[in-house]
Amino acid sequence: MSSGDGSRAPDPLRRRGETLWRGGDETAGFTVRIDRPRSILRMTFWGYWRNEVGFAYRDAMFAAIVEISRMPGWDVLADLTRYPAQNATVQKCHADTMVRSQASPTFRRAANLVDNTLSEMQIRRLSSESGLPLVAFFQDESKAIAWLHSQAQLSPP
Repeated sequence: MSSGDGSRAPDPLRRRGETLWRGGDETAGFTVRIDRPRSILRMTFWGYWRNEVGFAYRDAMFAAIVEISRMPGWDVLADLTRYPAQNATVQKCHADTMVRSQASPTFRRAANLVDNTLSEMQIRRLSSESGLPLVAFFQDESKAIAWLHSQAQLSPP
């Protein structure tokens, strides 16, 4: 999948119950993983990205959203604990994926793992501008998953 800027989503790795995209390198990159048993689209980010990594992430997310949108309901769990604030181009790539998530009729909510205020502020602003309905921030993954689960119990069928 290409977005006209020369980027291309990395090919996904498919295993029982999940699909995984990975981009960048050990210094700066991402994983996007569909956790089918839990109906969660999990992302992990690290390092300060070059624009090309942002474009590859956006394309991987677009592919993942198409795939996970076939599920009756899905949530996002994003790990930003090793991810500093990013440049405007990379922020735009994130905003594009948030808008695409929001456009999916089966998207429900997003939990974000953060360890610093600046990253939380950046994602909170992008989420608000993108119109994401339910967004929460946590420092502990088990609490984030518990929140997603409790919110799913409150969602109408």
